[in-house]
Order: sequence, then structure tokens, then C-alpha cells
Amino acid sequence: MRLLANLFGKSPPVFKKPRGSRKEWSTLQVGEWLKEIGLGEYKENFVSNFITGELLAKLTKDDMKDLGVEKVGHRLMLTSAIQKKISEEAN
Repeated sequence: MRLLANLFGKSPPVFKKPRGSRKEWSTLQVGEWLKEIGLGEYKENFVSNFITGELLAKLTKDDMKDLGVEKVGHRLMLTSAIQKKISEEAN
């Protein structure tokens, strides 16, 4: 921990769980959400490709493939989780 404190000048950054509107999520919050829904293996790909919460709703099947989500089941899980999040926010 001391090494991390030296690298960052104080405490290391803390990544909070995504809260609030999906449209306002940063790329790091999207990555944390992916971990929460069991698809954390794609976190780095989404973060490095600047996928924010607002962009989640616009992802196509081809976009998901480009992001490394090759397994059909994972694409279906991701699509379902995005739709669920959008539906929750609409209510």
C-alpha cells in the first residue's frame, strides 16, 4: 500500500460501483458493472475502447464482437443486462 501511495502521491484511486444513471457512467464504472453481471473478463476491452454508460445502449452485435465478446451466450447476457438497466431507469 505504501508503494501505491508513493505512486499516486497519497492514497491509490478508489473505483466505486456504478450508481446513478447509466448514461452518466464513466468507462471505469462500465467496467465495474461488467464485473457485477459476471462479464468482467471484458472490462479492459470496454475501458480501452472508451465505452461509457451512454454508449452501452448503442452497442450492436458487431460492436460486441469487435470488443472481444465472441461467445453468443455472453452477447445475449450483455444485451439482456443492458435492456434490464434501461428498463429500470425508465421506471
